Amino acid sequence: MIVPVILSGGAGTRLWPLSREDHPKPFLAPAGGDSLLRRTFDRVLKFDDTERIVVAGPHHLQYPILNEYAALPGHGNVPLDFILEPMGRNTAPAIALAALYVSQEVGPETVLFVLAADQHLARPEVLQTAVATARELAENNFLVTIGIEPERPETGYGYIELGESLEHMLSPSPLRAERGVTVQEVTQFVEKPDRERAEAFLASGRYLWNAGMFCFRCDVFMGALLRTAPEVHDSVLNCWQGSRVRDRALKVNRDRFRKVPAISIDYAVMEKARQVAVVRCDPGWDDLGNWEAVARCFPEDEHGNRGEGDILHLGSEHCFVQAGSRLVAVVGMKDAFVIDTEDALLVADRGHLDSLRQVVAELRKRNHPAGDTGREVIRPWGRFAVIDQGEGYQVKRIVVAPGGMLSLQLHHHRLEHWVVVQGECRVILADSERVLGINDTMRIPPETRHRVTNCGDGPLIIIEVSTGTYLGEDDIVRFADIYGRVPSPDEAVEPD
Repeated sequence: MIVPVILSGGAGTRLWPLSREDHPKPFLAPAGGDSLLRRTFDRVLKFDDTERIVVAGPHHLQYPILNEYAALPGHGNVPLDFILEPMGRNTAPAIALAALYVSQEVGPETVLFVLAADQHLARPEVLQTAVATARELAENNFLVTIGIEPERPETGYGYIELGESLEHMLSPSPLRAERGVTVQEVTQFVEKPDRERAEAFLASGRYLWNAGMFCFRCDVFMGALLRTAPEVHDSVLNCWQGSRVRDRALKVNRDRFRKVPAISIDYAVMEKARQVAVVRCDPGWDDLGNWEAVARCFPEDEHGNRGEGDILHLGSEHCFVQAGSRLVAVVGMKDAFVIDTEDALLVADRGHLDSLRQVVAELRKRNHPAGDTGREVIRPWGRFAVIDQGEGYQVKRIVVAPGGMLSLQLHHHRLEHWVVVQGECRVILADSERVLGINDTMRIPPETRHRVTNCGDGPLIIIEVSTGTYLGEDDIVRFADIYGRVPSPDEAVEPD
């Protein structure tokens, strides 16, 4: 068995305002189609002998991730396991917890393949061959990374310097030769270079992009972590011993995890370890880490403009526009990036895209909701968006996924009016129960227990009008919840 470990953390601040803390980059679908996360699931399901998948990421995204997985045709009987982090501590602790989890659930000699949830591949079949190659080396106790043939002198990526060939370690494979997959020792890992060094790396032919993908046995990785970063190893082990496994998920202890050093796998292990190999390949990889990378996914017009949506260009050149639900007109602009969402608008010069992290930091400093949340909010059962609000009232569009069920709850300060506009649901109100369909309505008084369940095959959409003296999301008393959102010392609770 090979166990893919999908890292799904991070807020993707360089793709603000489309990517937010509660709707991060893996859930985006650049250039249309499936989300990056769903594409990643599809990719790893095609690896040989994938019998389970582990996702490491924020606890509050567990059910949205499950919904993405469930919507993927052909996921079959391959179960999804979780490492649920109460906070981000970078990649080394997340991978170490995954290795401990898989060691317990499957066995310490199990091979892991670690990859990010938010990368783009134009030729995924090449990665399949690279993974099979990496697995063969990992079974011989190598720590393996995937290196990407560089296409340009990129200053935003780390690099891997190539050493001697390791082809003699592998069994013959015509497919490997056909797809240009080779194996070499790693001489060194190099951090993001300046432009001059990046150009020299590209010209030399001896450097690859570091794609952040790794392959190794659980026990080999934990042994290397003990040698190269013992303080990380010991703190993760202490955290593991204080955490618990429930319903195919490791609920990570908040207090112990907070004390774990925040460090990447590159710094903690790969740069210091012995017996490190790199599989060289060209799967058409891009990490889509900023708007410049996203723009490359779209064709350009005769003036170099790219984009998506209802766009009008007049005298503009080399601009990228991501239009939302309305027309965006760009007049006389050059090298401009315009990203339009329901609650925030970004207009930036191409040369200043790296400042988006500062934008998000400033919004958080001001306690502005657009720093972390969008108008559409993800919940375990689906999502909702506030579409209008004013003094004493609020209007929401609520979308409940098939099988989704809100908690049994009541509100102290607001009266709710529901109108079903799509689907069918079963509603508990006080001591009664009824089924609602399209055009049916219901009135939910304050201090009244209620629950709604989508009992149809498609999405349930409800328009909710709330009135009252206080309309905050924390005006809730929860009595029962199928998603385990119950307060405890080591878990945060998400509101409905």
